[in-house]
Amino acid sequence: MKEKHLTILSAIILVFVSFNAVSADDLRRDVEAGLRKSLDFYKQQQHGGGWASAYSMDLKQRWGEHLKVDKNVVTVNHSATTGVGLIFIKAAKVLNDPDLLVHARKAGDLLIAGQLPDGGFTEELRSTEAGVKPVGNQGVLEDHTTDRATELLLELFDATGDKKYLAAGRKAVDFLIKAQYPSGAFPQRYPINQQSLTGPYSRLYTINDGATSDPILRLISFYRRSGEQKYLDAAKRAGDWLISAVLPEPTPGWAEQYDLNNKPAKARSFEPPGTGAEATVLSIQALIELYLATDDKKYLGPVPKAVKWLESIRVGKEGKCFRLYDMKSGKAIFVDRKSGKIYHDVLEVPVPEQSRWYMGPYFKEPPAAAVSEIEIWKRLEEMGRDKLLAQRLNRTGRHDIESGYIAFRTPEIVTEEDREALTRDVTRILKAQNAAGWWQGERYGVMTINSKVFTFNAIRLITWLEVNTDDC
Repeated sequence: MKEKHLTILSAIILVFVSFNAVSADDLRRDVEAGLRKSLDFYKQQQHGGGWASAYSMDLKQRWGEHLKVDKNVVTVNHSATTGVGLIFIKAAKVLNDPDLLVHARKAGDLLIAGQLPDGGFTEELRSTEAGVKPVGNQGVLEDHTTDRATELLLELFDATGDKKYLAAGRKAVDFLIKAQYPSGAFPQRYPINQQSLTGPYSRLYTINDGATSDPILRLISFYRRSGEQKYLDAAKRAGDWLISAVLPEPTPGWAEQYDLNNKPAKARSFEPPGTGAEATVLSIQALIELYLATDDKKYLGPVPKAVKWLESIRVGKEGKCFRLYDMKSGKAIFVDRKSGKIYHDVLEVPVPEQSRWYMGPYFKEPPAAAVSEIEIWKRLEEMGRDKLLAQRLNRTGRHDIESGYIAFRTPEIVTEEDREALTRDVTRILKAQNAAGWWQGERYGVMTINSKVFTFNAIRLITWLEVNTDDC
């Protein structure tokens, strides 16, 4: 009787295993098909090598960095040409499809053609049969513009061995050194508009939108590739400035921007001087990466207090924070964009503006998510520098952290829980995909085909294929 029960149980297990193996194969085919479909759609939209930030549902309109643009304008930053180009590089590897590199190379060639003489990149490029021209004459350090362009060029060099991409990448990091103030800080744009010391906010010492942390990451990255000390030295100068700019209690973080006397400064009408949650997270990220690159513990000095402060201002279960805080009282600041009036209750600003004041999440991410800066700090405390670097090298093949906001970084898959969560994400992503290959997104309240949504979803499909290779 016992043997009969074991035989029946064995048969049930065999059927269960066989069913799941078929299901895994089916899902893999679906994931590959969904990824290829999305890539095919973006192949069709590529213009002169680049892409827009968003497209109207009928593909008759497109958006640049902020506004609608004509068909000849492409956007450089992380959610458009550079982000989409990086997806094509990653997809070429996981799908073993060299043809996809052709499209990534077109993006790289566009960047080289549109690179400013001093090495920086503008937010947008105009690409016509007559050639490629930058839209503007200042290299942009914020919003991962020059940063992601540099990353794409270096990734193309890694993927193809073509030294023209390395040369353009070097030109870009040399631009970062030119743009750096003697203090070590960076402006939002360079060359600086030479007006009075109270001139436009783009000349301020800027942390907002990655204007200082991005250059630090890229300088470290190029130092690791080249071994040339000048790039690490420039990154260290920026780190030394961040240490000098940390604010006192009750908000021991960083302002979004500082004047040339190193005092927190006002930028746009809705950006009064204050301590910024995201500015603090970006500064923590840069200081941790400097410590990992140098083994100099001084760069970790401000981090514990800054992390403790961020934890004290968490809002809700998602682990978000409000954007800005009063430096003296520690209270959150909310500003009516039209009137410039300051409030201390988010419900007092107009409803359409309320969501803009929530930033993050910055804390421990759900399974199958990219690792937040605060989570990196906690891991560093637990395992130490050498083990953290070894873990990163084993997982990604390099010591560098990906640039860009957490949403655009590769999810980290370590545990079985991560794998299961990623499978649920991928299933939802495939279900939401349009038959033409795109996903719907939002741009300033308008429903669009959004390149940001593409990069977010595509990296998850790619990651699922990478971590499930052995399941086939």
